[in-house]
Amino acid sequence: MYRPISLLLLSSCMGTIALLAPAAAAPEPEAATAKTETGSKLEQSIQLPSTPQVSQSSPAPSSPAPIAASEVRILSPQAPTTSEKETNLVVQYAPGAKVRVTVNQQPIDPSSPTQTQTDATTGLITQVWYSIPLREGENTLVVQAEGGTATTIKLTRKETSARIEFLPSSNPQVPADGRSTVTLEGQILDDTGQLIAQDAIVTLTTSAGKFVGADQDSDRPGFQALAQSGRFTAQVQSALAAQKVRIR
Repeated sequence: MYRPISLLLLSSCMGTIALLAPAAAAPEPEAATAKTETGSKLEQSIQLPSTPQVSQSSPAPSSPAPIAASEVRILSPQAPTTSEKETNLVVQYAPGAKVRVTVNQQPIDPSSPTQTQTDATTGLITQVWYSIPLREGENTLVVQAEGGTATTIKLTRKETSARIEFLPSSNPQVPADGRSTVTLEGQILDDTGQLIAQDAIVTLTTSAGKFVGADQDSDRPGFQALAQSGRFTAQVQSALAAQKVRIR
């Protein structure tokens, strides 16, 4: 499932594309001068921040420790904060245990999709509840086996602001012939300046010309581009009139 992102502010690195008049015939000297005045370069020199790559070694797998009949372990979520409106809950418990789950002091919805898997070696049962709704702010998830001690995790849903940065990955000046295209590469950054980790749908608009390629949701206004791990590409096709084009 992709999470739509609404970008209310113009990109801090707004790209400007200059579409030149078509060169079907050799222009008169006056026309050449007019074209030079019409043509425009990028208004800004865009430099995207580099994201350091951290290499980590994975620990060797080990067998899970034994679980008492009255014990329940919460395997996920582990992070104390999230920007998602839903979460998956993954727990592990011993065979025969009767597990009760509450979310913000309310029993989990019985219609919530869930799945269980039994470890053939240890007999431990892993159960997942999918798409548990979260309210804004602090959420308390409690899991308890019958006759056992409750295991609690607090998960804070925090709205984060996202911004988009993009620049042409091809020549930003193309003929205004209704056919030529400019390719844009963009990235979505969170409020700390880091690439967002999840996939998202980005809504783009152009002041002239049109976007070409697959629109992820043609029923919505603008052009919907798919950003994977915070990165996306889009193509803009030129119009027939020479002008500056603004993308946002």
